[in-house]
Amino acid sequence: MSTSDIQGRCDAKAKELLDKYFGNIVNEAVYQKPEVLDERYPMELPFQIEAEYLQFLGELKAELLPEDTRSIGQLIDRPLKREMIKEDYGPDVQEAYDEAKAITFWEKVTGSNHDDVAYFKGLIKQYTEELLDHMTNDFLNLGETL
Repeated sequence: MSTSDIQGRCDAKAKELLDKYFGNIVNEAVYQKPEVLDERYPMELPFQIEAEYLQFLGELKAELLPEDTRSIGQLIDRPLKREMIKEDYGPDVQEAYDEAKAITFWEKVTGSNHDDVAYFKGLIKQYTEELLDHMTNDFLNLGETL
C-alpha cells in the first residue's frame, strides 16, 4: 500500500469522525443559532475523538504491519508536540467554553449567546482537526516500514 493510499484512508477516517461529532456546525450557527451549548460538545470532546482515531490507527497499523507487536501509542506519541497544541488552544478553549455556558442578562434579552456557542464549537473543531493532523503525520512518518 502506498503512502498516498494510507494518507487517503487516514483523511477519510478523520473526516468521518469530524462529521460524526460536529455535523454541520456552520449550518447550526447560521440558521438554528442555538443559545445554549449542547451537551454533545463537552470540553473533552477533542480527546474523545482523538482516542477513537488512535484506535483506528492501531487497527491500520496491525493490518499493515501484523508482525509488529508494539502498540500504536508507542509508535506515534510525540507528547511534546501534543502538549504544544494543547498549550496553544487550552486557554482559548476554556475561555470560549465558559462564555458559551454563561448566558448574561443582556444575552438573554438580545438572544445573542449563539455567537459564543458558535465560536466555541468552531474552536474545538479546529483543535480536534489539528490533533488528528498531528497523529496522521506521526503515523505517516513511521518510516519505510509502512
